[in-house]
Amino acid sequence: EKKFGLSGAFVILIAPSIGVDFFNTMELVRKINFKKFSNKKVVFIISKHILFSKQELDDYINRYKLDSKIIINDKFETSQMLLISDLLITGYSSMALESLIFNVPSIRVSQNKALPLYDDEDDIFIANSVKELENTIEHFVDSSKNYSFSDTIKKYFFKIDGKSYTRFWNQVNKL
Repeated sequence: EKKFGLSGAFVILIAPSIGVDFFNTMELVRKINFKKFSNKKVVFIISKHILFSKQELDDYINRYKLDSKIIINDKFETSQMLLISDLLITGYSSMALESLIFNVPSIRVSQNKALPLYDDEDDIFIANSVKELENTIEHFVDSSKNYSFSDTIKKYFFKIDGKSYTRFWNQVNKL
């Protein structure tokens, strides 16, 4: 938080998946009316990306004149950034589920023209348009709820003990 000067800010982490999903996610994100959130101390940070260098992200951000609206993180892993985030925006990434472990709600950007490559999970919001994305962001920014995703965590991460590989191979060996 100190590195980015985020004390007291509502931090929205943008973590698009790889490939075409990056552009599908960013197509909606870049159309957000950022002025709606300027008085609410909301900070948008795009996470470093496996396929794009910082320069490529800078070029993208500058091309759409987002440089004053979105901070580019090129130092920390997305999983580390979740620790200071209040909301995650992603596409098909598994981070939508993983964020729930840290009690960080997530929004999947899924444009109607794109093939959905995910299952609908409870507790993960889906935005198919800029309006849906803005409304969902506003809901979380304006809400003072403490979220609990324990049921979803139990469903998908029933045992976080570092031994999932053992259970996996035990099941394979039984086949």
